[in-house]
Order: sequence, then C-alpha cells, then structure tokens
Amino acid sequence: MIPGITDQETNIEAMALFYKKHKIRKATLLPNNPAWIQKLDKIGRKTTFDSKYPIRKFYDKDNEQRIKEHFSERGIEVSFG
Repeated sequence: MIPGITDQETNIEAMALFYKKHKIRKATLLPNNPAWIQKLDKIGRKTTFDSKYPIRKFYDKDNEQRIKEHFSERGIEVSFG
C-alpha cells in the first residue's frame, strides 16, 4: 500500500469488492517501503516526490488497522507482510 496513492478509500473498497467477488477470504498486503527513493538518488535518477509526500514515509500502524477493518467488514482477513 502506497500512502496517498493506493490507500485511498475508493481503491480499498474496489480491492475489497474484487476479493469478495472472487471469493478471496485472505490477503497479505505489502506496506510502503520508501527505500526505493534512496536507490533512485544513488543511481542519479530524479523523482517528483519530495519530502512532503507520504510516499516518502514508512506505512504506519493506524493506516494498516484502518485497512484491515475495511476488509474485515467485508469478510476478508488481511495482514501486512
């Protein structure tokens, strides 16, 4: 899950409905890891995501819990790995 991009309510709802439609009862989601941005810097590539963007931060437990609850309400067990 990428903060501010894939963790928006509309996206979470669409994923939950997709999983439910296809009878997926368990899922493991990957939290954001901003280490990739440092790799870009090291190879001389630029990114438009400066320090103010949430994508530059590790995913926090409050957001993980919010997403877990959203899926749980639809009968889907979600963990973050």
